[in-house]
This record gives sequence, structure tokens and C-alpha cells, in this order.
Amino acid sequence: MNQCASLSFTQFSTQSQVPLAPLDFVTSDQFSALIQRLDRIDNALKQLDGIQSSANIITVRLDQIDNRVSDIEVKLKDIERSREYDFKNIDSKKTHSDVESLKANLKQIEEQQKTLNTEVRHDITDIRSRTMRENLLFFGIPKVQDSENTEQV
Repeated sequence: MNQCASLSFTQFSTQSQVPLAPLDFVTSDQFSALIQRLDRIDNALKQLDGIQSSANIITVRLDQIDNRVSDIEVKLKDIERSREYDFKNIDSKKTHSDVESLKANLKQIEEQQKTLNTEVRHDITDIRSRTMRENLLFFGIPKVQDSENTEQV
């Protein structure tokens, strides 16, 4: 028989392959095998459609998860920037507090220094007064030889 003139089916690779004859000589066993084979192909296509649908659902969910992760990353960066600002602000306040504390200490030391200077001036004035009193010289007063009588003078 001329194979070019007769029609033949393309064979699909499945679990069992039944050789197909030209359409003119198809028997009922071959026809039922062909139907079974088409049913298996149809079932496989349905399974592939289900798998494709599941893959599409998974892809959509992964996109949603990716968007959520991106949002979380943005929020995390905002939080990190906020924390850095807070730390700088705290450092600034601490530095300001330290400066104020140092100012208060300096003012206290200054007051102590002023008090000490005043005391030293009073002491110097007292010492000068004492040394001046001991260095007094009297002229024109007659000197008595016997004894010293301070009441006469």
C-alpha cells in the first residue's frame, strides 16, 4: 500500500503505545486504544492546566510577598534613619547637658575663687597693718631712761 496516499496518526509518547494503522483499516480494538490514549492525553492536559493554574497562583502570591518584603525594607530603612536621628539627638542633648554641668561647675569654682581672693586680700591687708604697726617710729618724744611708763606718754 502507498503510505503517501493513506492517512496516519502521529503517535504521542504515553505509557503504552499502540501502533496505528491507516484509517481504512482501523479495528475496534485500535479505536478503543486510541480513545483511551486520547483520554489519557486529555487527563494529562487537565493536570497540566491545574499545575499551570497552581503555578500562576504561586506566582501571584510570590509577587505579593515580594511587595510586602519591599514595603518592610522601606519601613526598616525609615526606622533605621529615625534611630540614627534619635541617637544624634540624644548625643546632642547629652553634650548639651555635659556643657551645662561644666558651666555650673565652672561657676562654682569661680565663686570659690572669688571668695578665696577676698580672704587673701583681707589677710594681706591684716599682715600689712601689723607690719606697719610694728614699724612705727616716733620723733620728738623725750626718752625716759628708768623704766618705760606708757601712761605718761
